[in-house]
Amino acid sequence: NKAYVLRLSHRNRTLKDEERSITCMQLSAQRGLSPKVYYANPQSRVTITDFIDSKPLSQKGRLQGKKLLKLASTIRKLHNGPSFPNFISIFDVRRKFEQSLKSYQSTILNKASDTLI
Repeated sequence: NKAYVLRLSHRNRTLKDEERSITCMQLSAQRGLSPKVYYANPQSRVTITDFIDSKPLSQKGRLQGKKLLKLASTIRKLHNGPSFPNFISIFDVRRKFEQSLKSYQSTILNKASDTLI
């Protein structure tokens, strides 16, 4: 008797976003930091992983002793492994859109001035 998680991603996520997410899950699982990934298909937006019961780090909101050492070890594993794929932030998307718009506007203005002259 083992519990699993069936994850269905939102249909509005891009394929690239889904591929990145799955790669991150797999890299994290390989380091022993997250549930094992049994199945992942970015086209269908489906993943199946182990289910893990939640365990708070501390009941009092503080980390002490073995829990603090375990957290430090976990962070070390996360940073020592291969890099996760780059993520394009919304700010980068906006910046790129603005640059494209300026270029497009410039092209339109040049064509309009050529027509008028």
